[in-house]
Amino acid sequence: MKKQKIFRTSWMILVAVMLLLPGCGGGGGGGGGGSDSASVSGGTSGVAVDPYIVGAVFEEVSPEEQVLQRSSISDAEGNFRFPQTIRTDSTIRIKEDQKGTHAGKPYEGSLRGIADHSGALVASPLTTLLANGFSSGQVIAMLEDAGISGLQEGDLYNDPMVGLAGLETFTDDDLVLLQASMAVNSFLLRLDNFNYGPGDPGVVAYLGEAADMVKYGLSLSRYQEVQSELSDTLIDFSSPVTLDHLISATSNTVETLTIAARDGDIADPVDLVGEIAVLNDSLTELTLHYYVLENRGDAAIEEAVNHDILPDIDGTQYPQLDLAGDITVQGVIVPEPEPTTYPAPILDSVEVDGSSFVLNWSLPAGTSDVPSGGYDIIIDSVDTGTDWRTTATSTVITGLSSGVAHTFKVQARWLQADPHQVPLSNELSETIPADTSGGDSGSSGGDSSDGSGGVEPPAPLAALSRPFPAR
Repeated sequence: MKKQKIFRTSWMILVAVMLLLPGCGGGGGGGGGGSDSASVSGGTSGVAVDPYIVGAVFEEVSPEEQVLQRSSISDAEGNFRFPQTIRTDSTIRIKEDQKGTHAGKPYEGSLRGIADHSGALVASPLTTLLANGFSSGQVIAMLEDAGISGLQEGDLYNDPMVGLAGLETFTDDDLVLLQASMAVNSFLLRLDNFNYGPGDPGVVAYLGEAADMVKYGLSLSRYQEVQSELSDTLIDFSSPVTLDHLISATSNTVETLTIAARDGDIADPVDLVGEIAVLNDSLTELTLHYYVLENRGDAAIEEAVNHDILPDIDGTQYPQLDLAGDITVQGVIVPEPEPTTYPAPILDSVEVDGSSFVLNWSLPAGTSDVPSGGYDIIIDSVDTGTDWRTTATSTVITGLSSGVAHTFKVQARWLQADPHQVPLSNELSETIPADTSGGDSGSSGGDSSDGSGGVEPPAPLAALSRPFPAR
C-alpha cells in the first residue's frame, strides 16, 4: 500500500473542521479509575501521563525552590520513582531538560504532579492546573464550560490512561478523563504557559477549541471508522488496531495544530466548512504508523514493511504531520540524563570537652535523603576511614594531642549515587589546652583514655598512615 497524501484541501479547512464540528465524545462518568502510584516506605512512586510520557525525570522542589531529589526515568507506562518519600509541602515538576516523549514525539509541555489524600502521585495536565493554584471545583467548571462534563473533583487526581490500554471495546464515557487531560494540555500549550493559574491572562476560549479537537479525534465512532478503513490493509495480520493507536494519533494531530496556531503558522479558525474526509485520512494514516510501531518484530509485519506495504517506522522514530500535508518519519533525540548531585554536609561546630572533641554536623535544609554509607571524619587532612565512621550526625573524637590546633572535616558517603559521591564539608579547627590532655602531647601510641574506664579509642592521629585522597 502506498502512503496516502493526507491533506487534499487547505490546512485552514482542516483546522476549521476540527474546531467547528461538534464533539463526538459525549459526556459521561468519571472514567479512568485511580492511579496505582503511591507513597511507600523509602520512596514515592508516580505516573506521568498525557498520554503516558516516556523518558521524563521529575524533581521534588522545596518551598524555597531547592531541588530535594530527582526521580528515576519514566518507563513505557509513565511510571517513575523518587528514592525518598516526598514531603507534603513540596512541588513535583518535570525536569525542563529531560521531558521525555509522548505518542513518540518530544514532549513540549511542563507538567507538575500532585498527590491525592491516599498518597497516589500523578503528573498530568489536570494536576498541573491544581498545582498552579486552581481548586478542583474551578477545574471542573472550566472543563464543563469547554464542553467536557461528567467528571467529579476526585477524578482530577487519577491517571486518565488507566484501563484504556489494548481496548477494542469501550464507550465514550470511558474516554472523558483522557479527553479532559489532552484538552488541557493543548490549552496550556496554545497559551505557551504551563504555569497558568487563577487570574493569569489567557484566552479561555482556547480550552473549548482544544476540547472540540480532542473529542473529534478520540471517540468510539472515530475508532470504528479508522478500524474499518484499515481492515483491508491489516487483514493478514493477527494483531488488532486498538484504542491506544488512535489515542496516539489524536494526540499527535492535536499537538501539531496547536503549535502551528500558537506560532502563527496558521490563522485562527473562522466560520469555514471543510471536508471531513481530510481529517479522517490523517487520523487513519497516523493510527497505522502507531500500529506498526507497536508491532515491530512480528515476522508478518516486518515482511510487509520490507515490501513497502506498511510504513517503515521503528521505536527510535515518530510520525509527524507537516503543513504541506505529508506524514514524515522523524528520529527521537533523547538527551542524556544529568547525574544527581548530592550535597556536602555542613560541619556546624567543634567543641572541646575535656580531652575530647565533640563534632556536630548537618545536611543542607530540605535534604530528604541521607548518605547510605554514613560519614567519615577527616582529621588534620587525613582520612580516618572506618575508625570514626558513623551514620549519626555527631561524634566524639578522642586520643588527639593537646596543645596544638587540630582541623576537622566531615565526608558524606553517598554510595547510592552512580558513581559514588563523597563531598566534603567545610573545615573547622579547635585546640585542647595542654593541661587538660589525657595523653602525652606529641605521643603517637600512648594511652589516650580520659581515665574514666571507657572503651579504648582508635589509634591517635599520628599513627594513621592513609594519606588524604586527591580530589
